[in-house]
Amino acid sequence: MNPNRYLRTHAGRLVLTFLLLCLIVYTVYHAVGNTSGSLITTPVRTATDTQLLGGQAWLFRDETLLTHTEPGLVNSLARNGEKVSRNAPLTQVWVGTPADRLEQAQAELDALNRTLEVLEESELPPGSSLSQADGYRDAAAEGLLQIRLALREGSWSLLAGLEDEVLTALNRYAALTGSSEELQAARDEAEQARQSLLSGSCVTLTNHQSSSYYYDHTEVDGYETLFTVQALQSLTAESFEALKSASPVMPEGQFVAGKLCGEYSWYLAVEFPAGAGELFEVGASYRFRFPESDGMELSLSCERLLTGSDGGTVAVFRSDVTPLGFHYLRSQRVEITVGSTNGYYIPQQALRTRDGTPGVYVFEDSTVEFRRIAVLYEGDGYLIAAGTDPDPENDVPYLSLNDLMITSGKNLYEGKVYQ
Repeated sequence: MNPNRYLRTHAGRLVLTFLLLCLIVYTVYHAVGNTSGSLITTPVRTATDTQLLGGQAWLFRDETLLTHTEPGLVNSLARNGEKVSRNAPLTQVWVGTPADRLEQAQAELDALNRTLEVLEESELPPGSSLSQADGYRDAAAEGLLQIRLALREGSWSLLAGLEDEVLTALNRYAALTGSSEELQAARDEAEQARQSLLSGSCVTLTNHQSSSYYYDHTEVDGYETLFTVQALQSLTAESFEALKSASPVMPEGQFVAGKLCGEYSWYLAVEFPAGAGELFEVGASYRFRFPESDGMELSLSCERLLTGSDGGTVAVFRSDVTPLGFHYLRSQRVEITVGSTNGYYIPQQALRTRDGTPGVYVFEDSTVEFRRIAVLYEGDGYLIAAGTDPDPENDVPYLSLNDLMITSGKNLYEGKVYQ
């Protein structure tokens, strides 16, 4: 048969056969696609992302040194950070210990005073009962955990306080489950050892100013006359660099036994790289977190913004509160909350782009569908998208709360059906 005649005779059948083959291929493709792996979905939820900025902070405040004309052993009568009234006794200076033994004797005295302080705190409160023993044991275990965390993070300033808390809890546990006579014997022994060190003549230093906060000799760093509020008034980015590199200064011919701070206000100067200063506004308040003060959080107001020649910024912040347990270290790390973003939480692996539009796939009525998003913030492995449609006139559907967002799946495309 002539080929042309054959084609004319069987053209309709050939076209029908071709269409049937296409239908078979389409059906097989989607059947395979429907079984080409499972979907992992999660409901769309709102989240708040907090942006933190870290920096090294330097403390400025007015402090008064407690001095004596002769060196000696310093025996504190008040505790570190304690608020003391006018004329209150603060510390003793015992003159008479040989100069070559003074440093070692002071270390022994400090250790004994710390031991006596812990033993004093270990006394059981009135009405204590055996039922409280487990609570003290658990408190000791929690304290040990916090010590391990502090060691891992390098928060050395926290260790002494944590150790004292653990010892206090263990002593109270021992007193409830055993006998308190051992604690009293240890206290008597430490007291006798302290008295044996305190020899010679004694001078008691008192508070000659109004109500103030007391800090013993271990808190003196030699920068008390440098990092003052007066120095802060004329501070520039360049002078700040010079101030940080300055050597400690002690009053000539005077022995320093501690210090007082009579002002409630204190300041922090924090360095930031170029561009970071735009995140702050003079007069606004910001939330600070202090890792070396057991993660304490305080609100400080921005007082000044100083710009350096390199484009960097020195921001000066002020606080008018003196919280209990805060470590007034001359220099310490801070974390500052500079903003927050509210919206939909989008894992990075769920992000897709279709025709240049960012979005995600969702699963609805057994079908994969595309939903566009408006990215507000991009974090490490996640996005925060706008919680409301920024362009309601757009024909592409926008992501909604509680949509089943697909975070994992193979060969995804708009309209794909899963049985």
